[in-house]
Parts: sequence; C-alpha cells; structure tokens
Amino acid sequence: MNLAIVGELELLPRVLGDIVVPGAVRDELELGSALPGAAELRAAFLSGWLHVETVRTSARLRALRGRVDPGEAESIALALQLRLPEVVIDDLDGRRVAQDLGLDPIGLLRVLLVAKRDGLLPSVEPVLDRLDQQARFYVSAQLREHVLREAGEL
Repeated sequence: MNLAIVGELELLPRVLGDIVVPGAVRDELELGSALPGAAELRAAFLSGWLHVETVRTSARLRALRGRVDPGEAESIALALQLRLPEVVIDDLDGRRVAQDLGLDPIGLLRVLLVAKRDGLLPSVEPVLDRLDQQARFYVSAQLREHVLREAGEL
C-alpha cells in the first residue's frame, strides 16, 4: 500500500514480476475505500500482476498467527505452500520469522534499491521523503543513511 500511496506502485512488478498475495493481505489493503493508493491497488489486481491465492489452513499457519499479524502469517504460509524462495514483507517480526523458516524477506527498501540499480528510479531519497510524509512509513535515521549510501546518494 505504501508504494501506491506515493505513486510508485509500478516499481513492484518491474522489480519483482507478478506478485501473489493471500486473502488476509488483500483484505488489509482496503481496496473498497477511497484511501490514497486504493485505486492503484484495484488497478493492479485488475491488470493481473497482483493476484490472490488461497492459503491452506495448516498447523504451520495457526502457529504463525500466534507470532505475527494475520497478513504476515498468511504471506509466510503462502510462500512456503507455493515453495517460493522470497516473501514481500516489511514488518520486522514478520521478516525475522520468514528468515527463521528459510525465506528471503524482501522489503520496500530493497525494492527501491533494486529499482535504482536497474535504472527504474532516478533517486531513492525523494521516494523515502514521500513515504515518510504521505504514507507515514518510518525509517530510522541510521537505516535511511544506510539505504542512501547503498543507493550512491550519500
């Protein structure tokens, strides 16, 4: 949702290709609302690069729900179910759980860095500023400096 809010949602399919989300994530996106970014997300589902896959209920899913919120739990369970090597997730607890289960968590900041490296984004810093101001996406000063250094912008 954060990339949709700041007008950069198209970076996701350009960096990651098609993306599968579980129903809990779709429900969290508030697609029926007039919130910033909702129209862009509805368009992404209609275009087909963003689509929903059903997560099978399992003991693993139930255990994950006890450790992280429903969206992260279903995302991790779906990645394991589909035998995907990666999962798109920003929540720190979710990232740790995903790593513990052998998944590579890809967060928004990595998407921005790859987009910059691949010439899809001229600069990371203005996007970080918009994420902070418009989407209230918190990045610590230390992490921001690290990302900007990685992007060659410091």
